[in-house]
Amino acid sequence: IFDLAVYHTSPLGVPYFLLNNDRIFGLNYGRKIGQGELNATLCVLGDKHHDSTDESFFRDEYAVHLMYRTNIGDIIVDPQLLAAITRTQGGCSDMWESPYECGDEIGAAPFTFGTNVIIPSNGSTFTFSAFYTMDNIGIIDDDNSSDYHGYLLRAKYQHGPIRAWVDYNSTEDNSNNDEYSNLFVWAQYNWKVYDSSMGTLTLSPTLRYLDKDLNDGEYEYTRWRPELWANITF
Repeated sequence: IFDLAVYHTSPLGVPYFLLNNDRIFGLNYGRKIGQGELNATLCVLGDKHHDSTDESFFRDEYAVHLMYRTNIGDIIVDPQLLAAITRTQGGCSDMWESPYECGDEIGAAPFTFGTNVIIPSNGSTFTFSAFYTMDNIGIIDDDNSSDYHGYLLRAKYQHGPIRAWVDYNSTEDNSNNDEYSNLFVWAQYNWKVYDSSMGTLTLSPTLRYLDKDLNDGEYEYTRWRPELWANITF
């Protein structure tokens, strides 16, 4: 949900994990309600505007994240909502354009919602995700407006050391008459090389594939990226 809310034109390839270190600063409150747990977080999506001399508290970009996680039999669902309460610099990706210029000009305030559905089956786990984002109230002036909507779909499979998923995203930016579509595949195998009371060493060969398209072929970009991740615990 953070990928789509903050990088709505290019949410695939786990940009929030890679560019924002997958960290959120904020205040969280959790409470068990019925068979599930409700979590509410007041979070900071970004730092102060990079070219601003205004040091006031609300120059940051704040949002409210709500999630209710519960079980339906063996199936886990976690409907979520992420709503900006101040103008954010989110909504742009450096894969398409400068996030600083885009964010300062547009001042987006996205409203994003969706859910994950996690299904265990015979030692495997299937996850299906669907999230939708929109912002059509961020009108700055006649030249700079924030009017877009988009969605992100994911199908994920995990079994033992194998993890793989495929993402698809489509976003229409009505303020610029642009249409973005993105396809992403992640495949990884976790190989535990060493395991003892002293610690573990795990190697994870990973393949990432990204295909991007702007305005039905006006701009196209494809990337294959093989990686080797090493995880050491002690």
